[in-house]
Amino acid sequence: MDSNTLSLSGTHLIEASAGTGKTFTIAHLYTRLVLGHREAEAPLEEPLMPRDILVMTFTEAATLELRHRIRTRLVAAAALFAGGEGSDPALLGLRNWIPRQRHSDCVRRLEEAAAGMDEAAIYTIHGWCLRVLTAYSFESGIIHNDEEGSVDAAGLYSTAVADCWRTMMYHSTPEEAALLKPLFPDPAALEHALGAIRRGGNATEFRYGNEALPPGGDIRGTIRRETELLHRIRELEEEARGLWRDERETLVRTLHQHLGHFNVRSHGWARDETTFAAAVVTLDGWARGEGPEDGATASLPGKLSRDAITVKKGMTPPEHTFFDALQRWVDLAASRDPKRLTATITVHAHETVTTGFTAAKRRSGVLDFDDMLHVLDTALCREGGTELAAVLRDRYPIALVDEFQDTDPVQFRILSALYLPAGTLLLIGDPKQAIYRFRGADIHTYLAARRQVETRHNLPVNWRSTPELVDAVNRCFSRANLWQEGAFVLNRDEVPFIPVQPSPTATRTPELVLEGRRPPALTFLSLETGGESIGVGDYRRQIAEAAAALIARWLSAESGQFSGFGTTPLTPRDIAVLVRNRQESEEIRTALTRRGIQTVYLSDRGSLFETPEALDLLLWLRAIQAPHSGERLRAAIATGSTGYPLDQLGALLQDQHFILTQTDLLVRCRDRWNTSGVLAALRLFLW
Repeated sequence: MDSNTLSLSGTHLIEASAGTGKTFTIAHLYTRLVLGHREAEAPLEEPLMPRDILVMTFTEAATLELRHRIRTRLVAAAALFAGGEGSDPALLGLRNWIPRQRHSDCVRRLEEAAAGMDEAAIYTIHGWCLRVLTAYSFESGIIHNDEEGSVDAAGLYSTAVADCWRTMMYHSTPEEAALLKPLFPDPAALEHALGAIRRGGNATEFRYGNEALPPGGDIRGTIRRETELLHRIRELEEEARGLWRDERETLVRTLHQHLGHFNVRSHGWARDETTFAAAVVTLDGWARGEGPEDGATASLPGKLSRDAITVKKGMTPPEHTFFDALQRWVDLAASRDPKRLTATITVHAHETVTTGFTAAKRRSGVLDFDDMLHVLDTALCREGGTELAAVLRDRYPIALVDEFQDTDPVQFRILSALYLPAGTLLLIGDPKQAIYRFRGADIHTYLAARRQVETRHNLPVNWRSTPELVDAVNRCFSRANLWQEGAFVLNRDEVPFIPVQPSPTATRTPELVLEGRRPPALTFLSLETGGESIGVGDYRRQIAEAAAALIARWLSAESGQFSGFGTTPLTPRDIAVLVRNRQESEEIRTALTRRGIQTVYLSDRGSLFETPEALDLLLWLRAIQAPHSGERLRAAIATGSTGYPLDQLGALLQDQHFILTQTDLLVRCRDRWNTSGVLAALRLFLW
């Protein structure tokens, strides 16, 4: 795509990979609109000012970045049209398209636009919807409560959740309530479960694994059927219990006779007479109704169900109707999925809560984050919506949408109502990122837009990465794209992998050297297990150890070969480790710490109060609060942060002189707390 010849009328989808210059392209197209350069071969048209060009993105930080980049671009263009020197090929090409006699007008327009960027129509889509509903309340048919904070929308939502929870519980039979109580013990638990749906934005499809969960439906019927299933499971369990009680002696004798037949890997209780006796005690307790209600199918007695019995090669399993009864119970219990039930009830409750919440907001004249979209969508779709669309299209004759892959169905309906019938709409996004639903993206919305726009373009050059890395990524994903599902586990014709070209100027200076040589752009490490399976925890630990050892070798130069940039040695801050979750982060950080390498977890959202240091601090404060409490003093001294060696700690806590000295210190710390504050007290305690 040539950013100087792209037609700035009609509807276009510009597909871009990471590093291919999406923001640069938006800023350059914006500059052309300010100059009135809509078509490559046509005369200049009526220029647009920043307040007339609608630019939408999805975060406040992105709006600030766009505003800055566009202003910078306008200033650079003004300097170039004023006769200055420049090396930007896109701006130089744009200047060549426009007759020289018009350059002075162009300078004036560009300078005016740069000065007017504070009024630029650059918004998040939610912010723009709020602005429209406020400015066009008559046309949209909504009266917005402008008294910020006058009504607590979060409180209204919690009330709607509590109403749903009470209705669900109070209309239940005792058996149904017993089923629901562990899943949703209080309204707060239901609100927490609904949070996952709310974070999904305007999703209209809900799934549990690969199964679609339809919204709405008969929630009472779902609870009733689950209660009936649970009742039948308990009946079958009681049938098996009765057989054990009635046939106990026969069953104990049968099991004992087959004790040497069982595979002890699966049946540890059959290892010897002691473990067998303990198993009989467990089965007796189970037959009397003792022990946990859940989990019995996964251990004894469930391990004695017909299909769960495993015996050594050449041995025969025991025979009795008891084992068949256990199998019927285990099979039916396995058909029950409490997590699926929780998900199903949550989806049902979502519709009920949303209805109540919407009604409460309407009564209070409140708009929350998502209402801005739904209200404008409704206003554009109902009778008279075409007039509102025409008014908005006249106000914003052209729209550029950044990060379009994050658009959901409601947002795209709004854009379609405004610009697809008759308008100019430029959508810029990375189709590969449209598969990430956790970010609110919707692949089906993206594909629908892809089919509806008049033309599609792509940005072919990666300006950020080295040629070696671009080539490695191209080869990796191009090979994956040979499968029918494509590189992204979708139809490859819908979301194909499109290789990009490296920028000829994107070489790193100075170049990275690891152990005396330039490293490959992409290296795969595989864990060799000799064909044996390995647990996730062991896998994480071994991979973390391997990665940490590699990093330590680079940093220490123990091989005798230099690692770094030019003559500058490699440092820990030059290295980034990407992880999927906190568990992986803790594994790699632990492995690096053992090697003396400092790390920082940039995605750490944990509470400071949950750290070991916070617990130590709490124990110190409790000791200072009650300095004569021997229990609190010992707890404070034994914390890891005080630094006393473990082999000395026992002796110190038995040393009366040490105890008296520390008690006196705690008394002085308490007095310092009362006179100078807690920080002064802690400083005295530590120093």
